[in-house]
Amino acid sequence: MKKTLLLLAVVIVANADAQSYSHVGESNGNPFLSDVNGRPLLIAANYATEGSPFFLNDYRPARIVLMDGKSYSNVKVKYNVAERLVQYLDKDGKEMIADKLVRTLELRTPETGENFLLESAGQALNSTGATVYQVLDSGSVRLLKKIVITSREDKPYTSASTIHVFDRKESLFYQTPGGQPQKLERNKSFVSGLFKDRYAQLVAYAENNHINFKDEQDLTLLFRYGNAH
Repeated sequence: MKKTLLLLAVVIVANADAQSYSHVGESNGNPFLSDVNGRPLLIAANYATEGSPFFLNDYRPARIVLMDGKSYSNVKVKYNVAERLVQYLDKDGKEMIADKLVRTLELRTPETGENFLLESAGQALNSTGATVYQVLDSGSVRLLKKIVITSREDKPYTSASTIHVFDRKESLFYQTPGGQPQKLERNKSFVSGLFKDRYAQLVAYAENNHINFKDEQDLTLLFRYGNAH
């Protein structure tokens, strides 16, 4: 009888340890925090800045897809475009940098339902020299926004302090199946010509809806129409 009780006690303790280990391994229910190798974000000394290195300045809940195909949801993330860093918050709110290679980031805004999908056309977003694109529309012809953020030091003539300046440049690209992103020419004939079998439909839609080919939102509407018909 004593042996039976002892064995039962060992099983209970082992089971409790296993449950505890599983809980820690999943980092309060989110496997991303235990699966992805991360390192603490080192905060540089305070200095005056102008502009921002980030795609969005605040942490957003995100869906992350790694280069190996694994995906994770509801991770608090922000993306440093200038340095190609995927930053996230661990279970204690500590800022970390993901070392696993990330294929796509979908940053979400629960309050408005607005999502922002970032990729690097086959490369990892957090690899050196990655080209960063925001996907504005998908389908037979994808509409992409290339985002480049560079940094420089600026010292105003009348100031003794140096300012760290981030310059952001955005430009529109398109991509067809199997091809690489190409610079988009913002005019009616070029854009409509990308949808060859629907050329007349797109021209009519553009004219009826007064599409401004220099406006990003108007072009996104036109691509959505072309990809849906």
